[in-house]
Parts: sequence; C-alpha cells; structure tokens
Amino acid sequence: MKEIIIDGGEAGIRLDKFLEKLLPHAGRSFLYKMLRKKNITLNGKKAEGSEHLCAQDKICIFFSDETYAQFRFGGQTEKERYASETQPSALHISVIYEDRDMLIADKPAGILTQRAEKTDNSLNDWLCGHVRLDKQERQAGEERLAYTPSAVNRLDRNTSGLVLCAKTYQAARTLSRLIRDRKIGKYYLALVKGQICEPKTLKGFLCKDPVHNQVTISEDGTGEEIHTAYAPLFYLDRHDMTLLKVQLITGKPHQIRAHLAGISHPVCGDPKYGDARLNRELHAKYGVNRQLLHAFAVCFPARAAFVGDRPMAVAGKTFLAPLPQDFGKLLGLYHIGESVWQRGIQEGFEVPPLRI
Repeated sequence: MKEIIIDGGEAGIRLDKFLEKLLPHAGRSFLYKMLRKKNITLNGKKAEGSEHLCAQDKICIFFSDETYAQFRFGGQTEKERYASETQPSALHISVIYEDRDMLIADKPAGILTQRAEKTDNSLNDWLCGHVRLDKQERQAGEERLAYTPSAVNRLDRNTSGLVLCAKTYQAARTLSRLIRDRKIGKYYLALVKGQICEPKTLKGFLCKDPVHNQVTISEDGTGEEIHTAYAPLFYLDRHDMTLLKVQLITGKPHQIRAHLAGISHPVCGDPKYGDARLNRELHAKYGVNRQLLHAFAVCFPARAAFVGDRPMAVAGKTFLAPLPQDFGKLLGLYHIGESVWQRGIQEGFEVPPLRI
C-alpha cells in the first residue's frame, strides 16, 4: 500500500489528473475502475476522481509494490528508477534561482531540455535528481514526490541559457499560463552575420517539417503566426557580425534562428540555418561548434501570483544568466566584457513594441 500526502504545491489539481501523472503507465479506465473498487481512496473514502485536492489530503493506493512500480515507473522498482536519474553534478547545470515552487536553471549548450532517446541525459533528469536531493528523507511506505518536476519552456540542445522549471503542480500551471499569456519577458543574446543598425519587430508564419526537424518562415499566412523583436547592441566590424538583444514574443521551435536567417542575418555557428563558410571559419579560429544564441534574461510581471492569489516570490524580478565562454571569447576581442554588454541593456529589456 502506498500513502501519499498532498502538499501545498499539488493542491488544486483534480484527483484523476493527479493519478494520471502519478501512474503514467496505467490507463485512465483502469484508474477509474480502481476508484470504483476502492483500491484507491481519498481521505479514507471512495472517490469519483473529479475532486480537487487540498493540502494534507491523503491518497491511499492498495497495490502491491510490483504493481505500483509497473504503473509508476514502467516496471522498474523505485530504487532502480531513482538510481537512473542523472546525478545533479554530472551535467554542470547552474541554479540561478530556487524556491519551494520553482527553479531557474542555466543550461549549457549541448544538453537537451527533455530526452529524445532513453539513453539521453537531459535537464529534466538533472532536475528530478536535484529536487529529490533537496527533499527530506521519505518515510517508509510514503511517496512524497508525486509531481514530477519538469522544465516549463524548452531550449534547443545547442542553445544555452535560462530554463524555467516547475517543482510543484501549481508552479507548472502558473508558469505555463504566464508564458502562454506573454506575461514573462524572454530575452536572448544572438551573434549574427552582417551589420544590423536599427531595432525591428519581425512578423511571419512558421511551418515545421517534423521529418527533418527544420522550420520554414513565410509571410503568406501559412502556419503558426510568430513575432520576433530585436535591437542591436554592438557591431563587431572586423568580423562583420552584430550582437543582438532578441525578445522572443511568441515561442516556437527554432523561431529566432529561422527568423534571423530569413532576413539574411543568420546566427553565427548555426549548422541548420546558418552560413556554412562563416561557421567553418569560426570553428577553425575560435572553436565555435554551436549556434551563438543564449537565453540571458527572464523578467516576471510585478503581480505574478499562483491560483488563489498567493504571490510568487519572483514577482517583479529579472534574472540574468552569465555570458557563456564561447560568447566571451569573441566579444573579448573587442574588449566587450560582461559589464559592458550588460550596460548595453540597462536602458530597459523591452525592445520596440510590437506593431501589427
């Protein structure tokens, strides 16, 4: 038998949705059958599944350890599943900010946000290990980490920078809503080919080719509408490259990379949308082996709050990620250190307002 005590971070979720997340390898119809047969109870009573959970609610699951492991972990035991999680120190991911609900991680280039294959290491695996180490020792027979921590936004494998992570259900729901409603400002540094002198907001329509994992941008209304805004910070004249501050207004796969390539200013080092000759030169001279795109800032609205109006600790705050080494190597040639480019954004993070 497993006993689960709901904490404040999981309050508000429907019981059936909670069980689906807790037991992802069990079908919905099976879970409803277990509720009807009282093999799963809520506060010692039969439940329908539509109940909204409250803090300190107690769920009892009357399964054998083997059955529970099958539906929770796909056949692995708890010990095996936890042992398979990426050790927090293995991926060199830095924590920029953390509280009881959420975490902001600085992801290096070369690491996936989520696994593509079973053998991959990902930020999500690191996050589960990090949060589990941060938890108090579980009591015998009590599963405390029912909600699986997860990244809320994604970065491409070879894009570095800030990723928002939810440690609780409430944080996942709130952060997703803030991103969907465009209340969180997401800003990138991009080193692009050519000279850009004026700020601008780009509008287009994005279509994804899932077979080749590539997108195309058009202006004819086919695909998902996207908006990307940018402002130049510095022109690197000897290399004919511009350091841009980019605001991701909509968040679609490869949006920044494809949008900038579409105006003949591809991101330097980008193997998919970039300039092959420039990429070879940057690799040979400076060891650049990825797109020079870095999610360097997130800005939270002043009134950010969870459901129920509990204020978020990050409300009104801005968080910055340090400059990656490959950026620093190139900018250092122009004596543009971190303090210099940060002064370049002190006028405010907002790039020119979107005009449609």
